[in-house]
Amino acid sequence: MQQITVLLQNNIKTMMTSLATMQRECKSVYDTYWKTMANTTVAGLSTDATPATVSSKFTKKNYIDAITLSENLNKFFQNSLVTTGDYFQTAVTAKYGNAVLGSALDVPTESIGDRLKQLCLDCIEIYRQSQNTLELYFDNEVGDIVAVLDSQRIVYGSEMTVYELSSAITLLQQFNNFMSNGAVTTGDYNSTISTWSRLDEI
Repeated sequence: MQQITVLLQNNIKTMMTSLATMQRECKSVYDTYWKTMANTTVAGLSTDATPATVSSKFTKKNYIDAITLSENLNKFFQNSLVTTGDYFQTAVTAKYGNAVLGSALDVPTESIGDRLKQLCLDCIEIYRQSQNTLELYFDNEVGDIVAVLDSQRIVYGSEMTVYELSSAITLLQQFNNFMSNGAVTTGDYNSTISTWSRLDEI
């Protein structure tokens, strides 16, 4: 049991660090898109299939889909109602973008496109990591084991409390739902991430 809880804690800490970066970036890139000429440049492209970027190889549709992902990811973290969608497919499509464009349309559009692609890659990685962590948690029936403990009790073999563990598991479950077009239960997931910063200091 001790090995399982330590592994769970380490896996979750790694993901929470990544999620902390992601929550800042999804808001920043979305805000930057609307504060620069990128939004008018992309909107002005003639068709969904028109190339929009050189480096990330986005079409207009890839770009707008990635912006939609970033918008709703920010809502997810901020306890707002999200618009569901197959964001995993959006991220995978962005990863394998194949649009061909000879030169950048403008600096903001190109730069934001690079940031959106990295955001999509990060979403894919955390989605896969969270699947593995949830399997570890449920396959070993950790939830049943700690259910009898007080929420502030330290989980045996780790440094996390029962509350920190359960809130992290809820966050990972809902993030997976978000990515896979499932029903998302809103919550203050920003606070969950902040709570886990305590363990980074230990």
